[in-house]
Amino acid sequence: NTIFLSPGYPFAVYFASGSSAIGQLYASGGNLTNLENNYTWTSTKSGIQDYWISTRVKIPHDFSTWAATPIQFRYKTGTSTASQNHVTVKFFDTAGTEIALTGGGGLTSTTWATAGITGPQGTGTYTPDSYITVMVKLASSSTASAQANAGYINLNWRTVTP
Repeated sequence: NTIFLSPGYPFAVYFASGSSAIGQLYASGGNLTNLENNYTWTSTKSGIQDYWISTRVKIPHDFSTWAATPIQFRYKTGTSTASQNHVTVKFFDTAGTEIALTGGGGLTSTTWATAGITGPQGTGTYTPDSYITVMVKLASSSTASAQANAGYINLNWRTVTP
């Protein structure tokens, strides 16, 4: 089974990493080729500035285990240089513990790409009818063309047979 989260992610909370984050976050239908919505973060500062989007997702009542690729994340950046712009995904289990992810940090791609992110299938607590938290960090500087874009998130798991 898959839960599909499209920007604006349900019950999303938006926050800065500190008091000095300068930039603009907006939602857009900017990926017109694939007819996908996305979040875009830009900054007018030369140093990289970041902003977070956090959402909670309920683990289904019949949850069994995570699929081989538990997270698929769609993203794009304005340049391919992580010191100018990048996107990062963080994940917390139902006990509130951060789960180490593989393939979800410092993502850059000047064309729309989908990261296959792993980690939850190897560790963590996933209590049915409880909530996990998925966080996306968008980071950008004022470098020409720099921006960070977050698209859909797929959460993939298996369920028990009723």
